[in-house]
Amino acid sequence: MTIMQSTAGHRARFKAGMLVAFVGVPAVLAAYLTAAGLLRLLPADMWWQSLGATDFADPRQLLYRHAFLPRLAISLLAGAALGLTGTLLQQVLRNPLAEPTTIGTNAGATVALTIATLYAPWMLEQGREWVALAGGALSTLAV
Repeated sequence: MTIMQSTAGHRARFKAGMLVAFVGVPAVLAAYLTAAGLLRLLPADMWWQSLGATDFADPRQLLYRHAFLPRLAISLLAGAALGLTGTLLQQVLRNPLAEPTTIGTNAGATVALTIATLYAPWMLEQGREWVALAGGALSTLAV
């Protein structure tokens, strides 16, 4: 085995270890904290029962079904969407360091909201989201 092969093997193991450290550890910690919060809200043996046949007299089951589960679903969807958009942005720009803050997408959305608030508040009646989306898209296209 040559020194170059040995160095490449060490580098690959180091990258794998860093991936586990920066992605795996926070994911396991988030899953643990979610499960701990859920166990504090409702015992584990009642999870499936509360999902299928909720006892409307038990506030814990109502909180589980109508507050905890929707928030959990939205947080997973939002996280996946943010990860996907970041990856797509990096692939389109062919820049591994590109993210919405470094290319100015966030700043463009903020500027658009500020301008709309000052000079065209009627645009905010239909929702701030569209104004921010347009500002972010324009700044991203400019970059």
